[in-house]
Amino acid sequence: MLGAAGRAWCAAAVPIGSAGEFQRIPLSVRQQGGGGAYAEGGVMASTENPALMFLQTRTIQLEATEQLMFGGSQSVWGLGGSWVGVPENGENFGGALMVSGLSLGSIRGVDISGEATGEVVDPNGYALGCLGGCRWRNVSFALGSHVAYEPYGPSDSSGSPYSGVLRFGTMAELGDMTVGAALAAGLASGPGGLAVGGTLSPPVLPALTIGGEWNVPWTKGVPSFGGGGVAWRVLGALRLRSGLSWEGSGSLGFRAGLSVSRGEWGLDYAMRLPFGASSASSGVTQMIGMTWAFGRTRIAWED
Repeated sequence: MLGAAGRAWCAAAVPIGSAGEFQRIPLSVRQQGGGGAYAEGGVMASTENPALMFLQTRTIQLEATEQLMFGGSQSVWGLGGSWVGVPENGENFGGALMVSGLSLGSIRGVDISGEATGEVVDPNGYALGCLGGCRWRNVSFALGSHVAYEPYGPSDSSGSPYSGVLRFGTMAELGDMTVGAALAAGLASGPGGLAVGGTLSPPVLPALTIGGEWNVPWTKGVPSFGGGGVAWRVLGALRLRSGLSWEGSGSLGFRAGLSVSRGEWGLDYAMRLPFGASSASSGVTQMIGMTWAFGRTRIAWED
């Protein structure tokens, strides 16, 4: 949900042309690992599509994530919590809150001769999001809003450091397949666009999930981007993920990750390794997250 002036999406390279473009960076470790945002959903995956919170396994989920981008020079963290009811009579409701932050490291000022002035700027940004929705039978609908504040980032023509985005998402669970789409409208220079995605679990390989998503921004100069891959349930408590990401303009990256769960707790790790001349500057990205899911069981496939 947060990023910085320069190039960033999915811990990779996408031009950022105005305030608010940093909100494109996803916060889901499982999505970054290559399995796709639609593979298991949850509160952090809802930054891709608000309706994905209806895929969480328990009624209450708390999640914290941290990712180091551009070789560690940029840090993005996220905290979120969601509640989704157990389906009764084919319907249920849910909501979530999240906050995230960005740090680019200190920038020290110099004068015209290159001597240090003693001034230090710490570029940072913060975003607050909330969302709510409902699920009827196998179709979910949700609306989410994020407001960001980036005092040292790129600004719009008015110079305002504030931006926002309003997302409407829908998702359908069709047996072994899940498909969804989200429409984003930018507020005060926030990013807008269309995102689609889904997963498929082959009946002959029930432990394997193939997933991915594709985003088409409306911001001038920002190319389409996306990614996909597979998630493999090796054991009841271990899932392995791998895949590729495409950030436009020839930027390609390999993604890999794993998840370990025990009881109500889960630990996720993901990394992205760029390759190709156009993506080499983004460096290796590493991301880690912890999930605490408790309450009543909603989906029986968590183990």
